[in-house]
Amino acid sequence: MFRRVAALAAPLLFPLATGAAPLDCAKATNAPWTVICANPTLKELEKEASRLAGLAGAGAHATPASRRELARSQASVQKTLAACDGAEPCLRRTLIERVHGLRQGYADARSRDPEGISRGPHVLACPGFDALIAVTFVGSDPALVFLAWRDKGVVLMQTAPKSGAPYAGAFGMGEARLSIQDKQATLGLPEKPPLDCDLQEGG
Repeated sequence: MFRRVAALAAPLLFPLATGAAPLDCAKATNAPWTVICANPTLKELEKEASRLAGLAGAGAHATPASRRELARSQASVQKTLAACDGAEPCLRRTLIERVHGLRQGYADARSRDPEGISRGPHVLACPGFDALIAVTFVGSDPALVFLAWRDKGVVLMQTAPKSGAPYAGAFGMGEARLSIQDKQATLGLPEKPPLDCDLQEGG
């Protein structure tokens, strides 16, 4: 019984509950934390999500209400991570979506960008596409990008370790691809012709 209670309580020892500090891998004894600690990309994402949550909770714009909402959303992220059952794609999506949500929802989370690895959200405006697409970049290894529009979201991974290399990832029944050159981008979605887009600030 004690082992069961300890396993359930273990995530509360870790930073996604508080946003105070990155994950202490020396104390990680069960999934998802052991899986995150063993994967350099996931570990980078978790560290960045914790950094952003800490800024959101302690920044100049934080209020008691915003801190309560932050704590609620942090608890929800913990549950989602646990439900991933150690699957790396699920953990990757949950963590980068958290990074995206914190950057989009809290100005304070964007206040010290030189210290982190994430940027955005920016906006992709694609003529012929019926929604603006929010874009968050994460300079992990490999680099990642998260795209979100309406109720859709997709994680793309850079296909080569060089500037300008396209991003790609599974989406629906096929693959999504994003290529960026300066402020111009080409977005490919399954069963749709390529979209020529403008990459804009804000979001």
